[in-house]
Amino acid sequence: MPDLLRAVVYVHAREERRYGVLACLLIFLIEKSGPVSKMKGIMKQIINKPGSYRFVLDQEGQELEVVGRFKLKGKEVGRWDIEIIHAAPNTSSRTNIKGVVDGSARTSVFGTIKVLPEAKGTEAFLEERILLVSENAKAEAVPNLEIETDEVKCSHAATVGKIDEEEIFYLQNRGIKLKQAKDMIAEGFLVK
Repeated sequence: MPDLLRAVVYVHAREERRYGVLACLLIFLIEKSGPVSKMKGIMKQIINKPGSYRFVLDQEGQELEVVGRFKLKGKEVGRWDIEIIHAAPNTSSRTNIKGVVDGSARTSVFGTIKVLPEAKGTEAFLEERILLVSENAKAEAVPNLEIETDEVKCSHAATVGKIDEEEIFYLQNRGIKLKQAKDMIAEGFLVK
């Protein structure tokens, strides 16, 4: 990939929080040459399709950022298995997975951070957040830490929740129809 294109992808990756899913799709489409891009010593991985993902940080000082965004609707079923293995000292990873589940769709997100005995000085955070848009939608978020050494900073967070009725009420009182209100809240959830 030409250096200019890499720079454009890097800028879009940094703006993912601001622009949401569109930036993720752009990065995913541009990075067809391989699943992981390495820029300035930081690997960045975009996940937007169900599957198993495994990352190994095996060089001292390596950094990894994993960003996942997804929407499931109808009767779709999606399972994400994400494993990040810290196998060298002073590595760091940040994993942020967010999803919206609507209709009768179901999802499972299983994230694991594994810190091997030789990986002292590791810093890792795993976050899984899922928003249920309909009554029939189902989801589970299961974070896991396997730490085999000391002198590390590792943590995780997971939530599965429904749309706040007050948010719906607020938008409907401003003339926004129920479906559009739910869509707006779901899109905002993915972008934040």
